[in-house]
Amino acid sequence: MSHFSVAVFSYTPDDVEDLLAPYCESPENPEYLEFKEASVPMGEIRSTFEREKEPGETLKDFVNRWYGYTYNEKLGVCEYLCNPNAKWDWWELGGRWSNKLKLKSDCKENRGSHSLTDSTELPRDGYCNQAQIKDVDFSMDLKAYNEAIRFWEVVVEGDSIRKNENPAQFDTFYRREYYLKQFRDKERYARSYASFTTWALVTPNGEWYENGEMGWFGMPNATDESRAEYESVLQRILSEADPNLWVSIIDCHI
Repeated sequence: MSHFSVAVFSYTPDDVEDLLAPYCESPENPEYLEFKEASVPMGEIRSTFEREKEPGETLKDFVNRWYGYTYNEKLGVCEYLCNPNAKWDWWELGGRWSNKLKLKSDCKENRGSHSLTDSTELPRDGYCNQAQIKDVDFSMDLKAYNEAIRFWEVVVEGDSIRKNENPAQFDTFYRREYYLKQFRDKERYARSYASFTTWALVTPNGEWYENGEMGWFGMPNATDESRAEYESVLQRILSEADPNLWVSIIDCHI
C-alpha cells in the first residue's frame, strides 16, 4: 500500500475524475481492461487442481474459484482481466498533500470537497488543493530550500546535529544511498524539495507522466534520470500551458 501525489491538469475542475479513470485498477469501463496470462505456472495450477478440486469440478471452474482466473481452453493457459495501465485503486482531492498549492495575492480557488484524511483540518490561508495555473505561485520556497540543504548535510554527508537543532527533523526511513541514487547531489535535492512538484501528473488530454513506478510502502523505482525527465515535463507544462487550465492535487493510493 502506497500513497503518492498527482497533479491533474484539466480544462475544468469536473474533468479530473474522467482524466484519472483510465488509470483505475478496477475501472468500470471495460475498454480499459484486457486479459493477461497468469503468473502462476500451469503445472502448479494443475497440481493444485488435482489436490484441491471438488467432486465433478472442471479445471475451468476450479481456477475461477481458487485463483479468480479464467481458463483459456484454446491456448491452454489461465488468464485474468486487468488494466495494464493501472496506477491507483482510490483517490481523493488533497488528502496527504492538502494545501499544497500556494495562491498568488487576492486569487481565488476551488477547494472542492474535503478529503478523507483532512476532514478535520482547517483551511490554510493562501493555500488550496485546486486552482487555475495563473492563480498559483509556483516559485521556490527559500525556507524549505535551506531546510533541505541542512537535511542533506546531516543525513547524507554525516554532519553532526547542532545544539539548536531538533534531531527529529533529520529522521528518515531511507539510507543515505537512497538520496544519492535519487537526487545525486545536495543542490538537486534541495531544489526538488523546495519547488512545486508531485510524484506524477496527468495532462488535459489524459497522458500520465511519473517519476517512476510506485511500489509497496512508498518504495519507488525512480532514478536520478527519471526524476530529471519528469521535472522537465512538469516545468514545460507550467511554463507553456494555457494559464486558464486548472491544476488539482490528488492523493492517490495503490
